[in-house]
Amino acid sequence: MAASLNSFKSQLDELISGTLEERCRELDERERNVQKREETITSVFESLKHATHEGISIVVGNTVYNTTRAILLSKSDSFFQGFLHAGAKPLSGSSSKPLSQQWLMLCKEHSQEELNDDNSSSDEKLFIARDGEIFHYVLEYLTYGDVFSPIPDKGTLCKLKKDAEFYRLPELSRLLEDKPTSEETLTASIQKATERAEAAAANAEEVLKSQLVRDISHYSCSSVMTSGYKIWDQLLCKLGDVQLTLEGDNLIAEAGGTYRVVVKVNGASSGANSDHIAIHVVKKELSRALVGSNSGYQNSFHLEDVFTLEPGEFFSVYQQINGKSACGRQNNTLIVEKVG
Repeated sequence: MAASLNSFKSQLDELISGTLEERCRELDERERNVQKREETITSVFESLKHATHEGISIVVGNTVYNTTRAILLSKSDSFFQGFLHAGAKPLSGSSSKPLSQQWLMLCKEHSQEELNDDNSSSDEKLFIARDGEIFHYVLEYLTYGDVFSPIPDKGTLCKLKKDAEFYRLPELSRLLEDKPTSEETLTASIQKATERAEAAAANAEEVLKSQLVRDISHYSCSSVMTSGYKIWDQLLCKLGDVQLTLEGDNLIAEAGGTYRVVVKVNGASSGANSDHIAIHVVKKELSRALVGSNSGYQNSFHLEDVFTLEPGEFFSVYQQINGKSACGRQNNTLIVEKVG
């Protein structure tokens, strides 16, 4: 009997516990729903505060602005708190006294000045002796909490900063500290575009220069021709990545690769059929040119060939000339290009 009672009690406890947990979950859910509704109502109420029909017209300089009291009073301790409560034309200048005391003094010292005439609407129209165009940014800040409209130049930004102080809007002053003007933004954009263009041009120039250097890199040598292996004793230029060392009769490649060699000799032969020039690679003849070969001129040689050298390998130019050479150094040229 006792065991049955204990079992029943245990089941009852579980049922009660489960029911309580379910009720707690339901209450929590209801509380969350109520909180969401409260937040929605609060949000709608805040929106309605800005959309209220309690309109007000303010003349700033020569410009009329239509807005609401709620928007103008959205920032605590601002110029507009005292301005709208006093309904008076404010005095310029600053004071160390609290804002509320300043406006109480203004109310005592200055009569209300409203620009409403009998034919105007019932909305208030108050005057502020500041720049009307600048107030556009101030009203935008009061409405949206930021300044989204572009500020054209430093002069406009400077006046806006002054007005932010005048209207007692320290947060607006902080926003304006890093706010660029349209002029500065345009200048920065032009500068960036110019830098990108210059970088692209420099890169293109380097690529072109590299290609040109590759195309024109050569050794150019000249000397009086005599029979035997040609010793090119005068190096005229050395460009790019062609690295050759002149050692005796040979031109030694410091870097392996593919080379294009052009040999030109003019007026160095008596015209004998055996006269020729040849390119030797590691002392083996690669190619030769007879008198007048590859040219339209008698007593001239022109030989061109492409070959591969391993690092440290060499080539030389050999010539057989049966006759007295009658040319100077400027007539005999060796050009070497590294093409791969």
